[in-house]
Amino acid sequence: MFDERFQTAIILAGGQSRRMGYDKYDLEIGGSRLLDRMILQLSEAFDQIIVSANTDNIRLPAGVEQVCDELPSRGPLAGIHAGLKRSNSLYTYVTACDMPNICRAYIDRLIGQIGDDSLSACCCRLVGRLEPFHAFYSKHLVPDIEARVLSGQNKVIDFLERVDAKVVDASSFPDTIEIKALFANINTPADLNACQNQNGETTR
Repeated sequence: MFDERFQTAIILAGGQSRRMGYDKYDLEIGGSRLLDRMILQLSEAFDQIIVSANTDNIRLPAGVEQVCDELPSRGPLAGIHAGLKRSNSLYTYVTACDMPNICRAYIDRLIGQIGDDSLSACCCRLVGRLEPFHAFYSKHLVPDIEARVLSGQNKVIDFLERVDAKVVDASSFPDTIEIKALFANINTPADLNACQNQNGETTR
């Protein structure tokens, strides 16, 4: 178990994807929901798992908490806001349900980059772009996120660029951590088929 500053992970499970045609939290590979797989893997590293989803239909394993946006229709930043408010940790790991690859070595590497408790966030930069997920956020950011969202500024990357974030370049990670695979996400049925084929599963 991590120390008390790193007990919590949030999975953002947003609404319906027009390109996918159904809610992403129901994505499956080989008859198994990706969300359930992610919860299981994250549970090996974190004591508290929170799913941020604005729906009454989502099925969650026992012990997994669900939060809904207090600032509705504002996108992922509002989901992070709701999750951080519920989090028991100073730093919370945030990812999304359409990014199915979890890497414990990557998580440990980010934790090792966080020094004292003054840091606002820790994230990765891949090919010049900040990656807002598979990142740690401080609970102290709640009022800043709320103010930003209420002002109509909803982009997570823009927010990360304006806070005291530790940015770790992808080139600094060892080859054993497959960074590009970690940040791959599933937006279309073709993406899902590619993920299934990569994992040796039959298509849905």
